[in-house]
Amino acid sequence: MDLPKLQLKYFQEMWWWIFLSVLISSVIVHGIVVLASFFSLRKHKQGRWYFVSVAIMGIIMPLTGGIITSAVIAGIYQALSWVMPVETALVWGAGQTVAVTFLSFSRLLQTL
Repeated sequence: MDLPKLQLKYFQEMWWWIFLSVLISSVIVHGIVVLASFFSLRKHKQGRWYFVSVAIMGIIMPLTGGIITSAVIAGIYQALSWVMPVETALVWGAGQTVAVTFLSFSRLLQTL
């Protein structure tokens, strides 16, 4: 039995699916980091509040940069008249989270 694949044709559909993927993957990744930092730094005087900044960035990043980059990607697909499968939108969204995580980690190593 072949299941029909959902194809995204319009800008709003593409943008929405990519944005949701960025938001969900960012919340998952930052949620794991928040829990790890909370439990490892809970006895530290100032470090115990580090998890709050990580949680805020986990929400702010997809609400600012995620919206813009999702719109750019959807705009390129729309300008080229390409149809985007939902799986591709999910990969674009998760890829943005991976890229931000990699850049954040590479900046963290410079501070050590």
